[in-house]
Amino acid sequence: VILGFKADRFHEFTVLDYFTNKSVLSGKVKPKGNVGQWKNWNFWTIDFSKLEKEGKYYIKTLSQGNTYESFPFNIQKDILERHTISDVVYYFKGQRPAGLFAKADRKNG
Repeated sequence: VILGFKADRFHEFTVLDYFTNKSVLSGKVKPKGNVGQWKNWNFWTIDFSKLEKEGKYYIKTLSQGNTYESFPFNIQKDILERHTISDVVYYFKGQRPAGLFAKADRKNG
């Protein structure tokens, strides 16, 4: 999603390899308009779902002669699990009763 203003004119985007700056994919930007009562912002979407090769990338686009770049991002198989599973396990482990609470649960269980 691109956040811009009504005067912006985004038409195309390019996905570039973060390390080589070589273009790996390009496409059309799709205007989506504004969202009621969200300041004076307008939104556009881009679809880079065809990019499947693992790596680090960034997106570049133009509006009225100005260049805009995204923050770098990774494409990886199972990326959500790779980067969150230990946090989720830690959270659930932290929710288990311990000490006096565990002792009381064993008595009442």
